[in-house]
Amino acid sequence: MICPDAESAVSLLQKIDRGPLKSREGSCLYGGKHIKITLVLDRKIVRSAYGRETHYLAFRGEVWEAKGHLDKVYGILDEIAFTVSGYTELEDWQHGNTFFDGRLRRGPRVVKDTMSCPKRSTPVELIKGRQLMDQNPADAGRLRRLEALYSSCKPASGIFHPLAVLKRGEWDGWVWTALKAQDGNGKIVSLLHNAPKQHVAPKSPPPS
Repeated sequence: MICPDAESAVSLLQKIDRGPLKSREGSCLYGGKHIKITLVLDRKIVRSAYGRETHYLAFRGEVWEAKGHLDKVYGILDEIAFTVSGYTELEDWQHGNTFFDGRLRRGPRVVKDTMSCPKRSTPVELIKGRQLMDQNPADAGRLRRLEALYSSCKPASGIFHPLAVLKRGEWDGWVWTALKAQDGNGKIVSLLHNAPKQHVAPKSPPPS
């Protein structure tokens, strides 16, 4: 449930008794967006007539959208149900590699972690070719073709709005990603991005 402010979210949480929330509860409405929780305002466990527990929380958060908007939001959610909601492949990439507005920024200095290629197919071909080289490292002809393809790409500079993840590959702890993106002038461009693989820290064991 999305609410207009913190007060209405906390008020709704306090009123919840039994059963699921309706599609509209006062000034709060159902919402279907990806939200990053920035502050838990309050929590409440609600038990149904059948003994089922629902863990609700009132929150302040930020709405994440692939198109790059970031808005403050308040609301109520089922804590357990929310954790199973995943991201699209593009949203997952944006969370790990861009700022909170989903844009990829590259300054004027030469940095080869993000390359802009002349053809949309080039980044995908480079990743596919690298995968084939792993199967046959002695293929000198393929290596020359890949080197020629890579040399056609130049270090990216500017602000880019990623639109789609076209292909990904992983080597030696690094992730290569072929992206379709829009540059600051509205032109569709093809990017080859590489970054260290993100390692998820293991969860601490529950207290004994």
